[in-house]
Amino acid sequence: MNQESKVREAMNAHVEARINGDTDVVIDFYSEDWEDSKGFKKSSLREGHLAFTAGSVKTDITVDLSAVEVVIDGDSATCRNVRPFGTLRVV
Repeated sequence: MNQESKVREAMNAHVEARINGDTDVVIDFYSEDWEDSKGFKKSSLREGHLAFTAGSVKTDITVDLSAVEVVIDGDSATCRNVRPFGTLRVV
C-alpha cells in the first residue's frame, strides 16, 4: 500500500467514526499538538467541536473522498478538495 492509500484509508476511518458517533476513535486521529483555526485543541474536542456526536442519531450519509488531493511531505499529509462543493454524497 502506498502512502497516499494509507492517508485515504485513515480519512475513511475518521469519517466512519464520525458518522457512527465514536468520539474516542475520532479524537485518537488527532495529534497531541493539533489546533484548528477556531482555537479548538485535541484536549477540548470532546466538550466542544465533537459534542454534537455524543448521543446523535446515526444518519444515512456518505462522504466522497475521491475529490480530495493528497499531498505528502515527510510525515505530514495535507488534503484539499479539488472540486467545488456541491451536493454531499457518501460513497
